[in-house]
Amino acid sequence: MTFGSLVYRYDRIASTNAVAGEAAAQGAPEGAAFIADEQTSGRGLRGRTWYSPPGKGLYVSFILRPDASLHPLIPLAGGLAARQAVLESSGIRTNLKWPNDILYKGAKLGGILAEAVFSGSDIQYAVLGIGLNIDHRAEDFPPELAGRALSLRMITESAPPRETVFFALCRALDDVFARLAAGEGEELVRAFQAEMTFQPGAPIRLSVPEGETAGTYQGLTARGGLIVSVKGDDRVFHSAEISAADG
Repeated sequence: MTFGSLVYRYDRIASTNAVAGEAAAQGAPEGAAFIADEQTSGRGLRGRTWYSPPGKGLYVSFILRPDASLHPLIPLAGGLAARQAVLESSGIRTNLKWPNDILYKGAKLGGILAEAVFSGSDIQYAVLGIGLNIDHRAEDFPPELAGRALSLRMITESAPPRETVFFALCRALDDVFARLAAGEGEELVRAFQAEMTFQPGAPIRLSVPEGETAGTYQGLTARGGLIVSVKGDDRVFHSAEISAADG
């Protein structure tokens, strides 16, 4: 598999993940990329909207056909690759917030949305969507994102070409998924943990479907689960939104 060896480009579509999923179901090859200049219904985790104005960001989704055992590690691999692409194309060092955010000084620079379709216990296909804010100015974000989102232009007063970021992302994805296929999943989890905003011992708050809880972050499992000490008991979460306990 080579990421980006086949690229479909769109001026304006609802969602790159939706288009990539339709193509994957019809047999499009692994590694194919679907890029939009604008998304009218870009998606984030938990059904949230990914704000995708025209010409401002990189909005891209890739088709994957991984072994089912790698499923929990896909968003972490995507985050590591996105962080590397930002570093390579702009020199900006970012942090990762488990499981799917790329942050700079606590504000969101990018996000990951990994979706999979199973056939029994096997993955029929997965779609890895990545959004990176590149050329936005502060006034380009809606009021509800003020102070919570930023772009490479807002950090450096310039922005790398989106194509430069895209090809850096493809190279980084080639690397991390080759390492996953070679059995280096635990090493990638440790690499993700080293770049996380929260380090072991940090008090955090979790939002899960059952409600909210708080505890102390302990680390990640080899499968990428979040270990949190809640009232003295270590619990593993595979899906949650986390924030600083005092935030």
